[in-house]
Amino acid sequence: NALLDADGIRTVLKDVEARSLFPEHRRIAANMLWDLSAMAPGTTPPRTDLIDPAGRAIALDSLLHGDVCVLVVKPGNTYSEQELAAITLLHKEYGRYCRLVCIALGPRPETPGTGSQANKPGPGTWAMPADQRAFLDAWRIRSAPTLFLLRDGLLKASPGPLPSMGLGAELHKLKVEQDARQRI
Repeated sequence: NALLDADGIRTVLKDVEARSLFPEHRRIAANMLWDLSAMAPGTTPPRTDLIDPAGRAIALDSLLHGDVCVLVVKPGNTYSEQELAAITLLHKEYGRYCRLVCIALGPRPETPGTGSQANKPGPGTWAMPADQRAFLDAWRIRSAPTLFLLRDGLLKASPGPLPSMGLGAELHKLKVEQDARQRI
């Protein structure tokens, strides 16, 4: 059905947003359109201010050059700890092909890790969002862990496969692609 594919859904929502007699319907359609388009592959992620483990402010934009995995975790959470263990193994093999940025969600910006990873959070660059609620809303994050793949500041997979569920295959593709470029 043409109305139920992605383009058809957007068309119907745009029509409701523009022509509905009811303001609530226009607002709901606008919100749904934003949900469908925010964080879509090929778009730029929202500007995000982060705090590094030393408490210094950094902009995420400064870390998004080349191929980047952004892993959002909640240290101390069982699922996040499993993904951190998996990404540590993947980073050993593919770390030179893809930068890893770990964004830790938690109560205190000065300590990105509180669980078993507290003293040694893991590979990559670690940071926390300066405004956690705004970060979660802007990035459309519903739960942690969540992973995003980016290339040169644009979303490639949103969300991407978690380290324990297929990220290795994506990183292997990056490795093959980068090795092929270097041979030519």
